[in-house]
Amino acid sequence: MDSNTNTKTQTTPQPGRPVVVTEGDADWPRPMYLAAACQLLGLTATVHEQQGRPFRITLPHSVRVLEQLRETAQRMQESAEDPRVGATGEYPDGEAVVGDEGEMQFAVGAMVEEQLVVVSFGKAVAWLGMSATDARQLAALLTAQADTLDAHAAEQAASAAAHEAGG
Repeated sequence: MDSNTNTKTQTTPQPGRPVVVTEGDADWPRPMYLAAACQLLGLTATVHEQQGRPFRITLPHSVRVLEQLRETAQRMQESAEDPRVGATGEYPDGEAVVGDEGEMQFAVGAMVEEQLVVVSFGKAVAWLGMSATDARQLAALLTAQADTLDAHAAEQAASAAAHEAGG
């Protein structure tokens, strides 16, 4: 058993004790997504890296927070590991500049509860280049997702106002 990727760790919440998740734990999203979700949710976590990537993370112990964190990280991981996103290995317009890694497919979506528009590239991306037409299409996609978030926020506010007025 590879001690770096298959070590079973304490991942069940226990009162007053943080949860430790190690790469390879099938019950949790990968530590890199947990670290990103912690940052997104404003939580503090201890991240242990190996070769520049998180391989173990110590999380807060609140069960409610852990469930929200697990759900958020799982959605991030599923989005990033979507086989429809990432490098295609193709260069439909030729190599734009030295270091161009070719065409990339990405997904644009929204995490409604977190009020975030998300762009999933499926891999680390240093830069992104596109034609003016493609840039306008991306802007339209981003705007559409932002509109979705605005509509949800307006619905939430109206619901809260109605509840307050009725109660």
